[in-house]
This record gives sequence, C-alpha cells and structure tokens, in this order.
Amino acid sequence: MLTALAAVAAQVSTRRLTVGTVRPVHVQEFTLAGIARTCLAASNEYRHGTLTERLLNELCHDYINISDPNIEAGTASLDEIMRPIIYEQFLVQYSPKENLARSYALYVSHMAGLPNAPSQADWVDVLGVDVARYLRIGFGLHAAFMQNRGTITWTTLGAKHVAPLWRPLAIHEFRALVERQLASPIDEAAERARNAEAPGREKWSFNPLQDRPIVLVGDEELVCPAPHFLLDKISAAGLYYTGLDLFGSRFTDALGIAYERYVGTQLGLLSGATLYPEIHYDKGQRKSCDYIVVMDEVVLLVEVKVTRPLIAYRTGGDPEPTLARMRSARDQIVETARLIRERDPAFAHIPADIPRLGLIATLEPYFLTQSTLEHGTLTSSELTITSAWAHEVENVMAYLAVQPSPASLLLRHWQANAAGSDEPITAIIGSDEPARNPIVDAAFDAALDLSELGPDWQED
Repeated sequence: MLTALAAVAAQVSTRRLTVGTVRPVHVQEFTLAGIARTCLAASNEYRHGTLTERLLNELCHDYINISDPNIEAGTASLDEIMRPIIYEQFLVQYSPKENLARSYALYVSHMAGLPNAPSQADWVDVLGVDVARYLRIGFGLHAAFMQNRGTITWTTLGAKHVAPLWRPLAIHEFRALVERQLASPIDEAAERARNAEAPGREKWSFNPLQDRPIVLVGDEELVCPAPHFLLDKISAAGLYYTGLDLFGSRFTDALGIAYERYVGTQLGLLSGATLYPEIHYDKGQRKSCDYIVVMDEVVLLVEVKVTRPLIAYRTGGDPEPTLARMRSARDQIVETARLIRERDPAFAHIPADIPRLGLIATLEPYFLTQSTLEHGTLTSSELTITSAWAHEVENVMAYLAVQPSPASLLLRHWQANAAGSDEPITAIIGSDEPARNPIVDAAFDAALDLSELGPDWQED
C-alpha cells in the first residue's frame, strides 16, 4: 500500500512542480499523506489486494469527506473549520525554490557571525554536514524519489553516478544521516502513528511522515509516500525544528535575529527608500518596531516575528495564544506610530506629515489574520496594519523594486484594507508577472551549487 501510494504521490508532486495543477482534485498530496498515515496506523502485512485507480480515487474522496466532529457537535466556528483545512492544503502549493533559498539565506548567510548562533562547523559536528550540503542531500533525495516512482534502494543511492551528490559523506555516513534525521523503519513509523492518534480526530492527528518522511522497508528499500514532507524538512520551518533539537534555545534566539536581518535585506530592495533599524527611546530602555522605511509618500513600520502558528491554532483548537503573538506585534507598531505622530525626540528624523502604514513580517504564514475571520487581530485606530509571511515579503518587495512608484502602490493597498477589503499584500502585484527576487535567486544558486562535484558529474 505504501509503495503504491508513493508511486502516485511522485506523479502528483511532479505534476505540481512542472504544470502547477493536479487532477483529479481529490487525489492530492494531502489526501495521499492522510491515507499513508492511516495505512501505517491500521494496516498489517497479512492483508492482500491491489490498489487500483478506482479504489485510490474512492479513498481520497472518502478522506476529504470525513466530517469534523466539532461541526457535528455544532460547536465549531468558521475559522475553527477553516484553519485545519488551510494548513493541511495550502503550503504545498508554494514554490519549493523560495523555501530552499530561504533556508540557505537564513541558516547560512544571515545567521553567520551572530552571538551564540551555531556555526557551520557546529552543524557538521552534530549533523555530519553543514547546512548547504544538508539542503543538497534533502533536495537530491527528493529528486531521486521523483525519478523512481517514490521508492528507491540503498544500492541505487550508493551507485557510482549518484554517490557524489552526497559528498563529503561516504555512503555509510550518508546512510547514517538519513536514518538519523529523515527516515524511520516501518514498524517504528507505524507505532508512532498509532501512539499519536486522537480517538475521533484521527484525520487531524499527528502524521509521523511529517517528521520522518522516508519509510525504511527491510534492509534495502526506502519509500516516500509524502514527498512534499521531505521538501518541508529542508524548508526554513523544517530546519527550525531540526536546529531546536540539535542546539536548543540558543538556536531559536539566533534565528529571530537572522530573520530580522533577512527582512531588512528584502526591504533594502525598495528604490528611493531610507531604511532605519529599530530606534531606542525612553533613555534607551525601550525599542521601536524593527524597521522604519521612509519613502516619498509613506512611512512603513515593520515588525518581524519568527514564531510560527501553534499546533492548536493550525488544527482548529484554541487560537488565542497564537493571536496574542500577532497582537503583540501590532501593539509594537501602533506605539511606534504614536511616537512619530507626537514628535517624540527620538523619532524627530521620521516624517510625521505623511501616511504611516504597518506591516507584520512573519516567517511562517498566518493565513487567516488578513481576512474577515480574524480582522480584529490587526485593527487599530492609529494606522492600518497588514501581515505577510516570508514568501509574500519576497515576492512583493521584488515586484515593488522594479516599479516607478512603489510608495503609491503600498499606499493604495493599505487604503483598500482601511476601507475593509482585507486583501493580502500580494494583491499589490495583481495580475502582473512576479519579478525575480535577486536575494532568493542568489541563495538558491548557492544552496544547490554542485561545482565541487566536478564538471563530468554535472554533465551526467
């Protein structure tokens, strides 16, 4: 069953990456991953049969139509219904290029030299390779599964024409890394799936494939029933948990500063803008929002948040702890705007006679914050505030960088939201072609730099 699911998942993921859409609509990465989790939790080696196309369609259809018990009980609000659906389905629709590039930019470029941040040598000590090579290994494995119908062997991965991809690791070291970080034996994966099941909410229970997307079958075979989870492991969010596990809180502290740096480089793409980092006031005891961007028509106040939505929020539980974080970011922007308006001496160099706009730049998406369902989270009488996660920041800043009047576009978007439109920040781009982001392009090229493997291998 897992092997058959992996073959279909490889086809679906390949189509998503090359064409952008997947048909039929119910055979998607998330339905296949859900069926694979159920297979691990409930199947055994003594049942026999063939996973026909018709049966697979029925399983995917049935998975989608599992009823949320909160709806049946009549206790679910619309946002509680939407959040589990959104966080299960939306993320796979984003380009993996930006996710991979962002991992390199954060954990290699922008974390370099930060106090208490793990160095690349520290990563090698605990992981066996530095971050760049870990990204290459994860991406290379994903490509291998895509080319081999979701199942591959250790023998193939160690073949002469493949093994150089795992350098500087020898094949036994590469295997140890995969088994330690990315894979688990089938019996162990099944046990974890069963232990994580919440009765009555099996569909929304933790899927062990998210943590270890590769299933080891016997001594030779590797199966990947949810390849999008493998890409997630080398995304900024996936590496967040890897780094936290390896280095503890000093890693997450450093990541907060690294992401703040990264947002600053993105804001630096805006032409004709003056970028100010946080301003200390009240005798140096307090700080403004993280960035103040002064343009000819607007002042953009930016607060950066690296914390991601909590698991309860993403699965339809209590949203309050997560929303409290967003309100804290909102309050930081509101206080900065007030100080500018009231001409506090520490902010005398910031214009007070042009519109002030607020932006909360999160590392991970808070999909509903910029919607009517959670509109009040960012509402303030002082100024209009919107939110954007890293992917949106990258695309919008790259687009604004090549526009003749980026400030006008920003102002128009914020005015529309002030009037109640609840548009995401990407509405600035509209139907235009997105612009290439030079920071993302450079990080992606560096992450997948194969020059050390030699020109002969690259040609092959």
